[in-house]
Amino acid sequence: MDRERVLSNQTIVIENGRIAALGAVGTVRIPGGAAVIDGRGRYLLPGLADMHVHLSPDVGARPDFGDGPIFLASGVTTVLNLHGDAEHLRWRRQIEGGEILAPTLYTAGEFVNEPRINTPEDAKREVRAQKDAGFDVIKFREVVAGREVLTTHGLSLETYRSLIAAARAAGIPLVGHAPNNLGIDAALDAGQSLAHAGQFLFSYFWPNETPAFRTATRFSIVGAALVLLVIVLAVGGAVPRRERLAAPHVPSIRKALLMDAILALAVATAGALSAREIHDLRWLDDDLRRVALSVAGAAIAFALAAIAWRAWRRARAPLPTTAAGSHRSLGIYATVAVITFLIVAPLTAYWMSILWRSSSVGMDRIAARTKRAGIFVITTLVVNRWTDLADRASLGPINPRLLRAWQERLRPMITDERRRLGTQELHLIGMLVGKLQRAGVPIVAGTDTFGWPFITPGLSLHEELACLEGTGMSRFAVLRAATAEPASLLGRGGEFGTIVVGARADLVLTNGNPLQDLNTLRTPRGVMTRGRWLSREMLQAGLDALSGGTLPTSHTRAAP
Repeated sequence: MDRERVLSNQTIVIENGRIAALGAVGTVRIPGGAAVIDGRGRYLLPGLADMHVHLSPDVGARPDFGDGPIFLASGVTTVLNLHGDAEHLRWRRQIEGGEILAPTLYTAGEFVNEPRINTPEDAKREVRAQKDAGFDVIKFREVVAGREVLTTHGLSLETYRSLIAAARAAGIPLVGHAPNNLGIDAALDAGQSLAHAGQFLFSYFWPNETPAFRTATRFSIVGAALVLLVIVLAVGGAVPRRERLAAPHVPSIRKALLMDAILALAVATAGALSAREIHDLRWLDDDLRRVALSVAGAAIAFALAAIAWRAWRRARAPLPTTAAGSHRSLGIYATVAVITFLIVAPLTAYWMSILWRSSSVGMDRIAARTKRAGIFVITTLVVNRWTDLADRASLGPINPRLLRAWQERLRPMITDERRRLGTQELHLIGMLVGKLQRAGVPIVAGTDTFGWPFITPGLSLHEELACLEGTGMSRFAVLRAATAEPASLLGRGGEFGTIVVGARADLVLTNGNPLQDLNTLRTPRGVMTRGRWLSREMLQAGLDALSGGTLPTSHTRAAP
């Protein structure tokens, strides 16, 4: 997995759970008494990694990493648990000691955000504590207790930067959600890796928690309210009758004011409808709709600007009427100018930019910025397909109570509208992931297993790889996202994810060439984890034991 190639007729020697030697057949000495696995006609690649899973029993995972056999049966030999505690550290030790046969486990500790963390000093203490406890990564995201989200406004910029700096100084990777209250700019400036590619949706494409978004929304609401006020003034007779008698030109002023008010109301309505379209992602149906909305927005912005300019000129022009009438007309025209500004400012500066951010040029720009930030992006695209996975006849031998809870509580919520929204989100984020990868951003495969309904061990990673291939990534790039890039994310290049001397012996043997068809990875001929060989029959036995409600005998203290 150092570059796209296939090496034929190779021999690999495994000793003490590590790759001891490799090379062409006949050039590598096979130690006496070694167990020989015949791989002729098959393909060997590094074990796969799922870099976003949740293994806590409170989300439905089995205790003591009881779901390990499901991961292994799908060729997954490494996982990153992104919400952990001391129990997961114990599992990690037991896996390393051979007491639990499961993928190698890396884990984060408790989520980091306010209200647990509020000041720069809090952030530094938390990073030191998790590092000293032995956790492998820091996870930044909302703090949740049970089903209640405790995080309110998010970290201040100063505290957020201190958190990133403390993690970097401690030499521990930090991944997580984008700080939605600060926007994607803060994450990129700080160099924070993202736990979901979908984080771009609410921190870049539709950053509804940032101050800029909220200000634009307030402007739009105030502008719409003032439009109604102007209509009332225009229709109700904003200019007194005696002034109209003294100044014959006033009726034309009133007529112009009424026309401006009607146009402003029409513009506000169109803006509200466009905002709904944007929020519902309907503008992603096709490029034609996006272009149409952009052109319509530009036309509306131009019309509003013309209204504001005309009103301002009239307000400044001398009026041949009484002083009182002149002041009254000035106030009316100034009001029109202010109202149109309140509508045109957010429309041009913000709402229009949302549309253009989703354009090819806009995506290229954010991809280039992400590359310069030097961050990793964990994908989790499969979460947008949870409604499709819910229809599958089998999701593997997961906890029956969890599956029943999903079916009873969430299955009735699946509608055609929800399916459409998931498809369009996948379309948008998938386009961006393809551009990120082509820009040189390290893409890492992750699924959010157990963190999302119907996203289950093993199966979901293969669905994720299919989603990644659908973004336009080459199969080799997809394989790197599930092998070499995960090791780089953790700062453990050469430890796993590549077949090199000294690397951990995590390997997958397939019947076909995954560079030609990724589906061959779904049912590997055999899997080696930390130097332990599991044939297809052994893998299936583990699944059968779980389906019967018990752990396989190989789950504890398996023979080499």
